[in-house]
Amino acid sequence: MRIALLVLAGSLAAQEPAPAPDGKALYLAHCATCHGNEGRGDGPTRVDPRPRDLSSGLFVFGNTRDAIHKTILGGIQPAMPAFESVLGEAMRQAVVDHVLTLMPETIEASEAQSRMAVGSHAVVVRGHLPATREQRFALGHGLVIGVPGGFTAEYRSDDVRYLGTYAGGFLDRTDWRGRGGTPLRLLGQPLHLESGRLPAAPFRTGQNVPLAARLTATAVRGPAAVLEYELRSENGATEARVQETLRALDRPPLRGLVREVRITGTGGGGFAGLFLPPGTPQGGKVLEERTVPERESLRHWRVVAQRHAGQDQDLWLAVRIEGAARGAADAFPGTGLLPFATGSDLARIRILIATSGDAGVAARAAVAEELER
Repeated sequence: MRIALLVLAGSLAAQEPAPAPDGKALYLAHCATCHGNEGRGDGPTRVDPRPRDLSSGLFVFGNTRDAIHKTILGGIQPAMPAFESVLGEAMRQAVVDHVLTLMPETIEASEAQSRMAVGSHAVVVRGHLPATREQRFALGHGLVIGVPGGFTAEYRSDDVRYLGTYAGGFLDRTDWRGRGGTPLRLLGQPLHLESGRLPAAPFRTGQNVPLAARLTATAVRGPAAVLEYELRSENGATEARVQETLRALDRPPLRGLVREVRITGTGGGGFAGLFLPPGTPQGGKVLEERTVPERESLRHWRVVAQRHAGQDQDLWLAVRIEGAARGAADAFPGTGLLPFATGSDLARIRILIATSGDAGVAARAAVAEELER
């Protein structure tokens, strides 16, 4: 009988769960020597660069639970080692729990508070962009611009590129809830989307070499928003400067937005290059494409219309370039690239993205009037 009781007692003891890891003790043992007991970056071990002040809540790779765990898992070279082989999963999560207690308290925003709307002035928001069905992966550096009238444009901001236009509501700043780190949620319906999160560089040299577009400033000017960026070559030289203005388009029966792009060369002789307009929507029909000589340069425009499946409206995508270089139009046939040259004046590009319920003469006339404005 005594043996049976001993076996039973041993069996019960084996079933008791292991105690949860002590996050504070693990932090003091593995992290405090650099980050300090209170996380202020003042531990006894001196490293370069100085350890992060965890109590500030400002982290290089984000202060969300997932971001902190990834940092602990992989470290930050050269100063912070990886702890993947040192601490197990439960231990790492316990350390994350403790690090969160060292940071400032967050204020939780409700969904009603995090939803943003556009009033009489344009709104510019930076943040992570979500993956969509058409654009397969999320983007860490994004820019969302809303203009009055219910239209929103989406851009990459690390290398400025137009990504798409939405119609309807503006956005939900989900990164205001919890500790952030989540993508912005656009509330409108896609009107026109480029084919991927990495569309081809829209600006090229005259030899069709892509130019990087480095964002230098954004501004809101009443109902319009302005982006300023520099076009840089592979060696980092600034070849031209761009000012892009977004405004609402309300020219019945057209409603949408207009992108007005002004390009200035930095050299004394100006700059000649190539521009790749937004992609023609699948099923879109080119209604008009023509080039008009004007003294030493050209005007070029292209008008595309597409019937939205299942909707009684048309999508209009029109582009006009002033300052097109003579002879360059035939340099890369079939690529969709359009030439421009700043010369002694600005090159101007106007891009119209709009909808109408009228596919006939009235909408076509409104497009022409806007391009000629």
